[in-house]
Amino acid sequence: MQPHRSALARSTTTPAPAAVASVGQSLASTSMRVGDRDREEIQEQGERVVREYEETRDRLAKAIDSSTYLLADLRNFNESEWTVRYPTLTPVHHVEEPPAGILHRPKPKRGKTVSMSLTFADQPDCAQEVHVEQTVEQREEAPGRPARRTFRRSITAAQSRSVAQDTAEPATTEEGTSDNTLDPEADMDGFSILRLDLSLGHASSTPQGTAATLITSLEKHSISRLISSRLESSLVHLSQLNARIMSTSSRVLVTGDLNAGKSTVVNALLRRGGVDEFGWPQGVMPVDQQPLTGRFVEVYGVTGEGEEVHVVKQGVKDGEYDRTNTSTYDVVKVEDLATLVAEQEASAPPLKVYLQQRNADPSCPAPPTILHNGILDISLIDAPGLNRDVIPTTETFTRSPSIDVVIFVVSAANHFTLSAKEFILAAGQEKARMFIVVNRFDEVRDKEKCRRAVLEQIKTLSPKTWAERDELVHFVDSAKVAIRAADERPAVAVDALDDAFIHLEQSLRSFVLLNRAKSKLGPAETYLTHLLADVELLASANAVVATNERAVAREQVERVKPVVEAMKRGQDGLEERLDEEEEQVGDEVRLAVHQGIDTALARIAQGRLASPTARLTMPSYPGLLGVWDYAQEVRRVMLKSLEHAVYTLEEETKRITARHVGNVVEAGDAHLPADVERSARVFNPDAMFQAKQLVASRVGLGTRTDLVHVSISDILDLHHQVTTVKSVFMSNKADKDMPLLNLSSLGSSLSAVTLLTGTAGIGSSLFGLKTLLDSAVGLGDVFTDKTSRRWAGPVVGAVVLGSIIWIIHDLPRAIPINVGRHISHSLTSATSAEDSTWSDAQTDRLAREARKVIRLASWDLRERFRTALEARGQVVREAEQNERKAARAVDWFHGVEARVVDIRGEMGKSVFN
Repeated sequence: MQPHRSALARSTTTPAPAAVASVGQSLASTSMRVGDRDREEIQEQGERVVREYEETRDRLAKAIDSSTYLLADLRNFNESEWTVRYPTLTPVHHVEEPPAGILHRPKPKRGKTVSMSLTFADQPDCAQEVHVEQTVEQREEAPGRPARRTFRRSITAAQSRSVAQDTAEPATTEEGTSDNTLDPEADMDGFSILRLDLSLGHASSTPQGTAATLITSLEKHSISRLISSRLESSLVHLSQLNARIMSTSSRVLVTGDLNAGKSTVVNALLRRGGVDEFGWPQGVMPVDQQPLTGRFVEVYGVTGEGEEVHVVKQGVKDGEYDRTNTSTYDVVKVEDLATLVAEQEASAPPLKVYLQQRNADPSCPAPPTILHNGILDISLIDAPGLNRDVIPTTETFTRSPSIDVVIFVVSAANHFTLSAKEFILAAGQEKARMFIVVNRFDEVRDKEKCRRAVLEQIKTLSPKTWAERDELVHFVDSAKVAIRAADERPAVAVDALDDAFIHLEQSLRSFVLLNRAKSKLGPAETYLTHLLADVELLASANAVVATNERAVAREQVERVKPVVEAMKRGQDGLEERLDEEEEQVGDEVRLAVHQGIDTALARIAQGRLASPTARLTMPSYPGLLGVWDYAQEVRRVMLKSLEHAVYTLEEETKRITARHVGNVVEAGDAHLPADVERSARVFNPDAMFQAKQLVASRVGLGTRTDLVHVSISDILDLHHQVTTVKSVFMSNKADKDMPLLNLSSLGSSLSAVTLLTGTAGIGSSLFGLKTLLDSAVGLGDVFTDKTSRRWAGPVVGAVVLGSIIWIIHDLPRAIPINVGRHISHSLTSATSAEDSTWSDAQTDRLAREARKVIRLASWDLRERFRTALEARGQVVREAEQNERKAARAVDWFHGVEARVVDIRGEMGKSVFN
């Protein structure tokens, strides 16, 4: 069995004759009280309806295609070029809470520009005042296109608006003209289609505050991924909308509160009612005084075929169901429908029911039901009653692109319950207009009071439905219609129906058939309109962000780039100064150490202590028997004084190094930016020369055997005496060529006197060794005389005895000189050509330590300078990149706003005009 297919196919040129005839027949059948209309006028009206529908459909399809490209570009831009931010708008001034019972916040007037606080979900604490303009304006499109009203929302930074813009009058509509086109369903401070809600799918009914609280806990990139996911969902929805407007079938969803009479309304529309043998109402859709329908039941109309029910198998999605493929469903009888409906849950796949047109009396044919209209394939969906478990499923079903019309059934006694209000607010994001059927109206005693209360609630919940309340809101008693439909003569039964249900049926026919643009294209236009408004809001908000980030990046470049250039210009000067400091500290230390060591060694060679400030004294002479220990103690004290002299030079090196470290710090202060963190290291001079190898090199004097051990030369330095004698003889060499004096007795007497005087000088320590030797030389000259030879023995004995006495007497003075001379000679002599002297080693050691400290301070400064230069260079590069990126984003988002305007132009005249 194949469902009836309409003869109306998609055409962009001329309407199909069969479709035009069907429309004319529908006009004649639905306008039962108009019997004098000319047939040609009806035909022309049918042609006009089909033509206008196809033109509107094609324009809307083109707008959907453009919107698809726009959303895809926005998604790609978000994922690859720019992290799209999710804005949140809050009024700057206090907004009063809505009255009790009102579920939504009062909306600002249309055409009004208000100041609001713009924040973003990832930065809820950073707010910026902006001007939000929300208008519903009349737009003159290109020639050949009808005018339409458009819903726009845009954001501009508060400081960027001119005085003229701030004082401009808000856009208003013409007096006496109601805005039936686009009443902004979404608040000015939020989204409708692109709203991020983490609990449900496409558009949740969860209170916005709960979702907002959860969203603010996410970071920027996570929110960006959520936006991409929402854009992807909208792309899928646009694809479904495009297929929907091109489809020749329509689906009508009948839903409402529990036990409101939904199945009874469906039976009345199908003319399948009546009572059983016990007087209880019955019909193709099972009815009861208690809630009965537990799953979705979809009813199709067929011609010339049997009636049956298809139970879609578990795991088969609604889109995968195929009537020609028996593997997707099981067939049961219509009589078993009550059992299937009552036993299953709403989450189960819907049942597919196929019914024929009921016409018991061929001589008096009844007008076709809405299923059997000859124009469209229409199906009625009986939904379970609303409760907490069913609402999400029903909302998802309602948002399905294949649902063209929603009939919401309300009990006249209960009005709109809380679940009904939540459902209508959520479904109204796409289905701005719904059929409201107030059932069991005849059972209410005060009908006017009921009517006023229901209409007041509708005005709050669905303003567009209230605006067209004469056609969309109906107060009926469908049970009476369903019971009368069991009459053997359906045509007579229909005539006997009350005017209220006739008006309901005619309005539904007109909305679905004649006003097919409203029923089929209207939801797509409503969705697309709100989607474009959301995209425009998202683009304008991100344009503000990009503009701010571009300004911040530009200010950062202007602030940091001169610092980087100044640092680059001063880098060479800093390097030269640091190198100079290192060279200068080495030269100064070398000079000071060299002079200090030379002075110390000179004092040592003279038999004195190396450092006069040392707390050391020469040992006292113990006598001839302790002369060896005396020499040992003298050597030890001299080495100690020499070590103290080296320690004094180390202290001087520390002072020189500290001064140059201060120069390095001053160089850093002069070349580093003020905001660069200075080194936390503090120069500690006491830490110098503390390493074990440095201490060992300083105190190593006591470890050298040639310096510690005493030798005989420390007591009697014959080598030095011989050298001295040799030098004396060399000094008298010039006298060899002089004529010899005739030494007479006078000469001999003088020589003897000289010798005795020298001997006496030796004894009195008034003359030195040189004087003694000079006297000895003179004595030798005397011995050349024969007279003087007689004195040779006594004189030689006296000389030897005097020399021994002099040497013993001079030991306390000679030993320190001999020891010091030996120490000085050992420290100033290199053992080999490759080895350096002790003096040079100490000079190199101290200079090397000073250069090491300066090199470390210079390295730290160089690293800080290099790090600061690289960091600021990176900041400049990133800021320049961010500026270019933000500039591209600003242009791109402005382009998005322009594309939104173009798409609105493509949509042309609204189907609701």
